[in-house]
Amino acid sequence: MIVTPGAGPNAAPSVAIEVPTPSFAAGTGPRVAIDAGHNNYRIRSNYAVFAEALTGDGFTVEFVDAPFNATVLASVDLLVIVNPLNAKNVGDWSLPTPSAFTPDEIAAVGDWVEAGGGLWVVADHMPFPGAAEALAARVGFALNNGFGFREREPGQIEQSIIGFSRADGTILAGHPITDGARIEERLEQLQSFTGATFETPDDATALVVMPADAVTLMPEVAWEFSEHTQRRAAGGWALAAVRELGRGRVAMFGEAAMLSARYVDHEGEWFGVGVQHPDARDNLQLVLNTARWIVDGPGSRAAG
Repeated sequence: MIVTPGAGPNAAPSVAIEVPTPSFAAGTGPRVAIDAGHNNYRIRSNYAVFAEALTGDGFTVEFVDAPFNATVLASVDLLVIVNPLNAKNVGDWSLPTPSAFTPDEIAAVGDWVEAGGGLWVVADHMPFPGAAEALAARVGFALNNGFGFREREPGQIEQSIIGFSRADGTILAGHPITDGARIEERLEQLQSFTGATFETPDDATALVVMPADAVTLMPEVAWEFSEHTQRRAAGGWALAAVRELGRGRVAMFGEAAMLSARYVDHEGEWFGVGVQHPDARDNLQLVLNTARWIVDGPGSRAAG
């Protein structure tokens, strides 16, 4: 990974991805479709580095605007859906948060996964889990339409980034995604940048879990919290989990920024959010390991 300073005095730095040991020869790997047709929040810019990482690993990657149906999905090995929204919530992050997908689309995706497709859903903090809730339910996950935070002291909510590590047990060992195929692919330290969290069904495997003092806050309007905001204890809930569904595989993640790279202006200084953050040591490897595992399912065409 190469971080280059901005071209001008006020320009943000740029991030370039290099994958030293690609899984596939360039352009010959599984076909990845990144959804861009469901009001996905700034998907083409925010997930450019994510797409670059998978391309560097040999995947064939494209952004797709079309509604989901059997014909569209027939040419896809891995469908990535990040922060979809119903048209009602574009520019209005308040309840209600109806589904971003039609019933026919949800049925098509579910059937496709069961037949061997690979699905990766990333639904960040509210309102995105609400928009993805019906689709997630079809593939076996129940999302929470809230914000995942830490509460180190009673009543003191930390609206800040959260670190995860193998050493403290918030990165769970023993899965191909967290252990990797080689020692240098093992996940030891991850960083998230404010997302959602969810309970893991019995037949799923949590990969990254919230610390014991985590809570989920469920406001009526995004980022507007008070003493009346609904809340639940969320220690041990998942930030990332996976499961098999029929002959296919599903990954469900509750945080989007940690899987790509961008910069935000923080008091006149550029602050790196994503895989380039100094504490996000293994975030890029998480992206690669997850994609590789999803397309290696028992019914996947990519797995042969």
